[in-house]
Amino acid sequence: MIEGAKVLIVDDSEANRVLLTDLCEVIGVETECAVDGVDALKKVNSWQPDLILLDLTMPNMDGRGVLQHLKKDDDLSTIPVVIISGVDDMANIAECIQLGADDYLVKPFEPTLLSARIRSCVAKKQAHDKEIELSKVIKNNYDKLKTAVQSRDALAHMIVHDLNNPLAAIKGYAQLMLRNKNDEEKVGRYSGIVLETSEKMFELIQEILDVSKFESGSMDVQLEQVDSAAVTQEVIQMFEPVAKERDIVLDVQFDADHSTIMADKNLVKRVLQNLVSNALKHSPKGSQVKVSARESNGSLVFKVTDNGDGIPLEFHDKIFDKYFQVSGGKNTERSGVGLGLAFCKMAADAQGGHIWLESDASEKTAFSIALPIVE
Repeated sequence: MIEGAKVLIVDDSEANRVLLTDLCEVIGVETECAVDGVDALKKVNSWQPDLILLDLTMPNMDGRGVLQHLKKDDDLSTIPVVIISGVDDMANIAECIQLGADDYLVKPFEPTLLSARIRSCVAKKQAHDKEIELSKVIKNNYDKLKTAVQSRDALAHMIVHDLNNPLAAIKGYAQLMLRNKNDEEKVGRYSGIVLETSEKMFELIQEILDVSKFESGSMDVQLEQVDSAAVTQEVIQMFEPVAKERDIVLDVQFDADHSTIMADKNLVKRVLQNLVSNALKHSPKGSQVKVSARESNGSLVFKVTDNGDGIPLEFHDKIFDKYFQVSGGKNTERSGVGLGLAFCKMAADAQGGHIWLESDASEKTAFSIALPIVE
């Protein structure tokens, strides 16, 4: 018995079709019949047999025509064909073999011999199909590996670049501090810059580590009842000095009767920090960043809106991907390795929420994150 094998029987004689069908059933293969060459080609395309038992002399299109069509089609040329004909002529046999037939049996045929041919050809076809599938899997895995290596190399380049700049600044200001060690004012100013720069480096490294933890499933997420209004206020107070320095207004609108959410307080705070920081970074001086919260369908929706360059629609599906960055706007400043929004999405998913973007190619970008409310 040949598991899953399919044989197409092509013969204009009903008696021959019945005989071949019975023989195939005995050895356990599924059959389909065609009455001529035209009918055969239709069923080959729709049914995809593992073997074709083909009569040579038929109306409309004979066996030679079927062979010629099959061997011209790359998707069908690998289907083995056994000619079964009453024409016992060496010239015809040679011609069919040259056209691509795998074997030629003369009627009346020996059932045992035909059974052996069927088993052999079907096994050959199924082995070939498995090789093709394996080849596809290998190619797919190779492509994935190649992409992973390219991503790794790109990430390594970005990390080196983004750590090298602040390290150079730290080294430079440290040298200035040594040269001006007796000038308290300069030392104090330089040490503040060193501290701020080192904090940016720490944030970058933390992003890389946290995304890695989410992907490996080792991130410790502690869901509890969290006062979202208090967390929002903490984040706003943290960024008020930055907003003031950049002449940007931080507008807070908390419009929710229920402010208690089921979440991880640390993750919520870090997501909001990330979104507000991005909004301030990409907003022009004298503009406004709006932070709001409202209830919607059992969730509390935080929304951070800026008046910077919008994000074109074609980037919306990629904006939360690792390492993806949108650049080119007049207010845009590339920073980090494109992990901030990837972290935000992973954090939202881990807390049973979701995050999305509303923006276009003009001005204004809004990121929203919805988390479950505790009523």
